[in-house]
Amino acid sequence: MVSIENDFIKAEFDESDGMTCTSLVFKGDEYVYFDEKRKESGGTYGIPILFPTPNRVRGGSYSFGGRKIVGNRHGRLRHMPFMIIEKNDEEVKGKVSFSPEDDDFPYDADFILSLKVDGASLIWRFEVRNNGKEDLSYGLALHPYFNKSGCRFLSVNLIKRIDLDDEKYPSGTVSDEIALEKDVSRLDEDALFITNGSIDAVLTYEKAVMHLTASDDFNHAVIYTSPSMPSICVEPQTCLTDAHNMYFRGYRELSSLIILKGKEIHDSMVRIGFTEV
Repeated sequence: MVSIENDFIKAEFDESDGMTCTSLVFKGDEYVYFDEKRKESGGTYGIPILFPTPNRVRGGSYSFGGRKIVGNRHGRLRHMPFMIIEKNDEEVKGKVSFSPEDDDFPYDADFILSLKVDGASLIWRFEVRNNGKEDLSYGLALHPYFNKSGCRFLSVNLIKRIDLDDEKYPSGTVSDEIALEKDVSRLDEDALFITNGSIDAVLTYEKAVMHLTASDDFNHAVIYTSPSMPSICVEPQTCLTDAHNMYFRGYRELSSLIILKGKEIHDSMVRIGFTEV
């Protein structure tokens, strides 16, 4: 485990398991819901990074660049070990390298992650490097399980709801959706949305307000919770669920799949910031 901290925040990450955030403490209070049983079963927990295939992949595979590629639900990265390349009290930087021999991301590529506490914020910075000559494609997301204890209200800048089929895959159609502003204790949702610009979500707790923002490519969101759940997931995504297959089916713009040409680099960012009530 690695940790970074300052006078406001302490965050812990498991570098052996996808650099998943297992704890996020602001002013002594824990805001991440950590489920040990979900971790032991191989499920999502804490705040994992989903790459290159966030959420479900229909049929467990997709086609891109003329070949069939294995697609893992929530992506391969979340169970890969990171090599730590820099570390100080307030920042840690890690790297995962991929190979053209891989079944589920067959590219010469690097995923470089910087995690930093900056005042009352925790920042994820992602750098995807295509070291090869051929195009590669990916989606990226965080899947935060936030504690619902003391959480009262959620507001997100949603503009469209993605219609899903019975198996929770996008159908290819969208519906109008006003901004989500709801009492968290009553919220019952498991849905995919397009946001109005980059995601801008606010969770109001008894002692603090949490503000989740991101770079422009994070223009989708999954909201997942129910009245019986001890956690609420507000997931910033760069793409649809099953984005690769939706792209292949002709929904290229809607899929929001990121495509890097040979030698290209793509940078993006997610920030979780706090203010005291």
